[in-house]
Amino acid sequence: ILTAPPNSTNATTLTLTGDAHDFDNRVFITPPQPRTVRIHFLGKDATRDEASAPLYYLARALQPTATLAPVLTADEKLPAQPADILFIVGSAPADGLRDYLERGGFLVTVPSDATLLKTLTGLDLTVTADTSDEYRMLAEVKTEHPLLKPFADPKLRDFTKLRFWKHRHIEIKMANPSLETLATFDNGHPAILSARIGKGTLIVLASGWHPGDSQFALSTKFVPLLYGWLAAAGFSHDPAATLLVGDSLPLDATQAHTITDPENKTHSLNPGETFTTSQIGLHKVQNAALTQTLAVNLPPDEGRVLPLEPQKLAEYGIKLATASDTAAASETTDQRLTATDTEQRQNLWWWFLVTLLAVLLLETAVAGRSRHSAPAPA
Repeated sequence: ILTAPPNSTNATTLTLTGDAHDFDNRVFITPPQPRTVRIHFLGKDATRDEASAPLYYLARALQPTATLAPVLTADEKLPAQPADILFIVGSAPADGLRDYLERGGFLVTVPSDATLLKTLTGLDLTVTADTSDEYRMLAEVKTEHPLLKPFADPKLRDFTKLRFWKHRHIEIKMANPSLETLATFDNGHPAILSARIGKGTLIVLASGWHPGDSQFALSTKFVPLLYGWLAAAGFSHDPAATLLVGDSLPLDATQAHTITDPENKTHSLNPGETFTTSQIGLHKVQNAALTQTLAVNLPPDEGRVLPLEPQKLAEYGIKLATASDTAAASETTDQRLTATDTEQRQNLWWWFLVTLLAVLLLETAVAGRSRHSAPAPA
């Protein structure tokens, strides 16, 4: 296992050198690209630095992460550009809010009266302050609900230390499934409600998160719940998934996309169409809402070049020799070697005889010449 060096330069490729097989020596890294989330608090911006104000805790909880860059604004008027998430504590004019929700907005409100809720939901309901001197605790919480997803974690599921000093009793005159109760207090009053209005989401809190109402902002559950709401609004803070060749790129099915692959070729996709990756590298994905870069790498198994087991080779259709085939082949080889050895020995004797004959002829010739050249006796 190798430890990668710190990525201080925001590099997009990690390369391993000195390997005999370099086909899998590159790992592509998705560059940091936090998404901007526009969050608006409908109220006075001056309360941002007041420790008793709801805005004070929102501003400190909504900090940038590796994947999200929350931008929190505050004003008593709605922003010119619609916010991704809107917070309202207390009363507020309802102008434009119903339309904001129907177009897909995400609104979290702590109402002080029923006026705003009646306008937004169209339901006959009342909102009255609970006059009891006793604090309240959460009794039933639908931790499986998508809007309370962080509470599915057992570490965040314990609410026994969370106190609510003040709350409002939200009473619906006639039961209506459009306004769902997600959590209740120990006296049976709704604590958290939600409703789908058009394409948007409305969350109603019967008690605020600031210290004047509860201990919620000071608990370990506040920040996870806020980021859970960001995720529900389409702004997940989870790191990008690891993509491998053959995977489909994560695309918004409601949007048209333009994809630029590592070879700089563009692919236009209609809403609902998918794109399956076929090569490693960085893929640029664009739609009307955002532009992001996704890294695609080889599956880890492709980098394992160890010999395969015979059974695995057989699964791929590669025929392997059996023990009997090996024995027969060995016997045939031995026979061939024996014949070759015999032939080599015969060749060796033939050359030996030729050499011997040449020596005899040479000696005979030398002896004959010696007799002819010897002097005659006197």
